[in-house]
Amino acid sequence: MTNKIYMPLITVKEAKQQANAAGAETRWSSELREFADELMRKMKGYKVAPRAAQSNLAWVYREGDNYCMGEIGFGDFLKGGDGTKRYAVFSPQIFNGKYGHGRHLNMRVTTSLKQAVKNCAALRPLSIAQILQLSGDRCSSASRNVIDEARKVAKEVKRELLPSLFDTGEYGFSRPNALQAELKHLVETGYEFMNAEVGEKLNTFFNSMKELNATENSESEPFTFVEAISVFGKPKYRVAENIDVHKSTFSWGIDLDTEQVKVYSQEEVPHDILAKLSVLSMVQDEHYVAGVGYRFSENIFYIRNS
Repeated sequence: MTNKIYMPLITVKEAKQQANAAGAETRWSSELREFADELMRKMKGYKVAPRAAQSNLAWVYREGDNYCMGEIGFGDFLKGGDGTKRYAVFSPQIFNGKYGHGRHLNMRVTTSLKQAVKNCAALRPLSIAQILQLSGDRCSSASRNVIDEARKVAKEVKRELLPSLFDTGEYGFSRPNALQAELKHLVETGYEFMNAEVGEKLNTFFNSMKELNATENSESEPFTFVEAISVFGKPKYRVAENIDVHKSTFSWGIDLDTEQVKVYSQEEVPHDILAKLSVLSMVQDEHYVAGVGYRFSENIFYIRNS
């Protein structure tokens, strides 16, 4: 199982916003300042951003990544506290089995600055599986909402006809009964109803059920996860194929097969993916486009497989 994230994590964009909000009011202890300076000296390209003006914690990130890699801090971080201030590193790549739950599972502490800087080796960019853990459930919810909207249309017509007759599949795919099937056949063969309005409503209902079934089928297909990053100033795309957002329990972590994961340069990205990214780049974050995919954030997407 991939390294599970127990600690809170934010995007690099959000970390920069917090740092800007703190601004000149930022007051770090001399120990945290020295820790941050040593980290940035030892690990080229790493940057730090204060959580808040008076915080004893700082986010650690790299330009070009979408999420922060973790945090460093100086304070009494032990659960319950013993009064001793220590250097701390929080990272999803750390598992501290001394604790049963919470962010302490991703924590490593020491009283030595030298050791603390060594512990920063655990501050690494998140894997695709870890980003799926942070974003996959949102995509699943957005996809289910599309099905719910299609079902809502069918249910509105159903109410106008006979509430107990038609099944719109609230608990799974619809299972039409025998009478419903016969009425559908009459509508499709051009039967002339004595009450024309009933015929029109039946026609509307069966068309909406056709749309619902098509939506259920299309939304049951897996996604392709795409993350746009920058490596040494050049765009790269981290891709994970065949992600079933409805069957995966992302909050518990997810395992990926090596053949599912690919990294493309700008020139290598498949045309279908680029075309759908182009569509999703025009919508807001956390917006779903049926048949295209889901935009989680500016650089993280779930693309519908063709």
